[in-house]
Amino acid sequence: MIESFLANRDYAGLLQACEDYEIQWSTGADTSMPLSTIYTAFLAAYIITDDLQTTRFVRKRMLATASNQGWTISEETNRMWEVCKALLVSDHACAYELLMNSANWRPQLHQLVADIMESLRERMTYTLSQVYSNISLNDTIKYFCLPENDLIQALEAKGWTYDQGTQLFAPSRQDITQRTTSSFTQISNVADIVLHLDKF
Repeated sequence: MIESFLANRDYAGLLQACEDYEIQWSTGADTSMPLSTIYTAFLAAYIITDDLQTTRFVRKRMLATASNQGWTISEETNRMWEVCKALLVSDHACAYELLMNSANWRPQLHQLVADIMESLRERMTYTLSQVYSNISLNDTIKYFCLPENDLIQALEAKGWTYDQGTQLFAPSRQDITQRTTSSFTQISNVADIVLHLDKF
């Protein structure tokens, strides 16, 4: 059911398909495949469409259904939930560590996982540019989990400047209407993320 959405990188469509199938399965209208088979992609679709709070409710329904049906939640699905939990508390290092380990994910999900990481970094680029006039290299690495040289190159391409002497970035502040987004990236709620910035 979800393969075509993954192949086409249609993540809004993937999310809608998962939501629809969960309802159909719950009402008995369509039980053609186990509900458990969609949950990893279901959680991932909420991450990439920037709706982390809803993953909490998906997880609760998932646990209740698993208990009622007597099936075990897969390790892959549990790992995607660990990604959600990390992002909910802005533990970016943990989230990226899980996402970057390709052994955690079946091959069909590799492009989705790569796109999740790209969308997270796009959101963080925007968020930090709204919050900081200067930010240290070490702090920036924590938010992006990229090697130093790759990070500098990527952010300079987005208009940031980097001072080798002070090891400080000066973000390029963008107006919300000027921000470039891809088809799977939505603007994060800056206030929600800022609440967690000082934890790092």
